[in-house]
Amino acid sequence: RWAEQGEFGGASGVVALGRAADQIRLGHAKCILLVAGDAFSSGDHEALLENFTPGIAEHLTPHGFGGANGVLAPMQTRHSALYGTRRDQLGRLCVTQRRHALLNPNALFKTPLTLEEYLEARPIAEPFHLYDCVMPCSGAEAVLLVADDLAPSIGRPGVRVRATREIHNAFPGEVSGLSAGWEILGEELW
Repeated sequence: RWAEQGEFGGASGVVALGRAADQIRLGHAKCILLVAGDAFSSGDHEALLENFTPGIAEHLTPHGFGGANGVLAPMQTRHSALYGTRRDQLGRLCVTQRRHALLNPNALFKTPLTLEEYLEARPIAEPFHLYDCVMPCSGAEAVLLVADDLAPSIGRPGVRVRATREIHNAFPGEVSGLSAGWEILGEELW
């Protein structure tokens, strides 16, 4: 009774989750299956970078700039300058994420990451180095959302979605993009 296809880059999963939860709350569905997947080759990744945005492709790519890493790098530089974020702090996050990923036998990487390896990795788009970047890979995921009255019949532990909201281009005049709209939606969410 309800279907949607959405592409919101790295936010696609959480946007889909929020929209599906809203549809269940509104009574438009009792059960929604969220499915995502990518079959990604290195050639696909190169094509994505070449076609990321026409302005980037025309004006920046010829000078060695490409993809989301280059777009986000100046924002991370500004964030670090404003809030004092250090690479070793970000590294601890990456090391922890790798440790958790290794709990899955299908993990892309099969060995732990040390903080030293993180700090010594080659630069990609300063201040980002190799392990700060999303690695292109193939994979899939699925999440089943069900209405409260249906949840006990599933027979599996669940997580309640308490609130979600989305906002796009919250502050179009802001150059840095450090504010993403949570300032607008925070009170409503809590």
